[in-house]
Amino acid sequence: MPYMTVLLQIGALFLLMTVGFALGKLKIIDQAATKGMSSLIIKAALPALIVMSLQRPFSRELFGSALETLAVAFLFYGAIIALSVAAVKLLKVPSKKAGILAFALSFSNCGFIGFPVVTSILGDSSLFLTSISNIPFNLLAFSVGILIVESVGKAMLRAETRGKPGGRAQAPEIQIAPTEKVGKPGPLALLLYTHQ
Repeated sequence: MPYMTVLLQIGALFLLMTVGFALGKLKIIDQAATKGMSSLIIKAALPALIVMSLQRPFSRELFGSALETLAVAFLFYGAIIALSVAAVKLLKVPSKKAGILAFALSFSNCGFIGFPVVTSILGDSSLFLTSISNIPFNLLAFSVGILIVESVGKAMLRAETRGKPGGRAQAPEIQIAPTEKVGKPGPLALLLYTHQ
């Protein structure tokens, strides 16, 4: 049964993640080590894995599959970005969180965890097309993704403030709790007091 193979492979990956989580909680691996290993994987191991996956003999069939994968990946990201922005607006997420949530819905952690999942399920031969499908992620996450974070929050803030006097968000009232003990006023406080 193919689905059992998939479940077993994903289960094995989750088991490895659980071991890593436990090592972190038990302080066997500290924050610096975690950061160092993540940096090593992202900046060295993952690029090396991608370059290694590209070491295949050229064929028209492979080139056609690569172009097809690239087109489908771009279409997927176009659709998922539109759906993410619509979902954030429909759910009426507060403007401060809207851009970040739209970005998180649009761009998953497809490189860091996606490559091991795909290779464990489909084998090493699938790594080439997986690398190709990751190109739109790298291009869009650091260009369109930044625009999503900036513009969605601003657009929702404008929508929230529409109809309010001046068209701007009302500043929250600041209440200062009274203190039990008050010392002598400083020179700035005396200056402000005399000019009231």
